[in-house]
Amino acid sequence: MKKFVVLFCLLVVLTFLTGCSGLANQRYALDSKELNDKNSAIVVGEIIDPTMYMGTGIRFINVSSNEVIDYDKASIFAFRATPGRYILDIVGGRSNSFSSKTPFQFTVQAGERVYIGTILKPMTLFLNTNQEALSRLKELKPKITGTQVYQEYSQFLASDPKTLNGEPVEFYVADNSEALKKLAKDKIPNVSIESFVLRLMK
Repeated sequence: MKKFVVLFCLLVVLTFLTGCSGLANQRYALDSKELNDKNSAIVVGEIIDPTMYMGTGIRFINVSSNEVIDYDKASIFAFRATPGRYILDIVGGRSNSFSSKTPFQFTVQAGERVYIGTILKPMTLFLNTNQEALSRLKELKPKITGTQVYQEYSQFLASDPKTLNGEPVEFYVADNSEALKKLAKDKIPNVSIESFVLRLMK
């Protein structure tokens, strides 16, 4: 019985350690066994969504290789990315997501460490508002450097999961690198963000 309890505890710990990164595919984790500084870059960013207390799902696609990087419940995110041009394909959750015909994008090369910016979800969508996130969003408004139109779609109501059936809204990217340096020490302690190149998505 004691051995069973110990084994169960180990499984719980392992599940937490592998799941807390938010990455659907651990190939792109910072400690990936397949990717390293010779064949990939490290990408860091953030999303501030006052409607979500546990973070928001995001999807990046490498249009050069068609690799897909899904990040579930993101707030501050960090992952390894193979060289190429990436688009921010999807922002949101299972039933309330947004996509764009002109998505934010960025490029990386192997060996780089890149901060791609802080994604801001527009205030017009706020329902159950996280006040801390709302306060930070207002502080970052003057630091917005890029805007792209994304449109809502429902994965449950639409026959085609990517049918854009909602109102078009503007998502923003802001430079929050100075504040992120402090936050990153707790969220991603293995990465020194001071060494990162500022390359905001456009």
